[in-house]
Amino acid sequence: MRTAIATSLAAAILLLDCSRTSKAPSPTDLFKLRAECANQARQFEADWRRDNGSDFEFLIFRNHYNQTLASCFVRIYYGHSDLNMDTVYDAPQGVGKPPLLMVVGGNNKTANETKIHKDTLAKIHSLMEDESLKPN
Repeated sequence: MRTAIATSLAAAILLLDCSRTSKAPSPTDLFKLRAECANQARQFEADWRRDNGSDFEFLIFRNHYNQTLASCFVRIYYGHSDLNMDTVYDAPQGVGKPPLLMVVGGNNKTANETKIHKDTLAKIHSLMEDESLKPN
């Protein structure tokens, strides 16, 4: 228990430290931040499944430590072909908070082609990828 608390505290300090400075974290620190994000995401997924079940045609969880924003995000894509949800949560905040972004989709091509739908999907992708790490 003490080890878990110490690890969480160290990761929180690293998160704060990285977000306050403009220099990139060392490879070791980045590895630790990503590992802590994975741990937070596993806990988030367990809590989300407990609250929402898993009786969906498809249910996909993905986590990402966004180095640019110094934050851990969880993306959940779930539902069925007629109605599905694509959501992004701030993993450390837990399932008690609403998603940061949410888009509803399905087999209605017209609805899926609206500007707001496309813009929201683009925002989701930007949180789940680090723009600064992409090759030019």
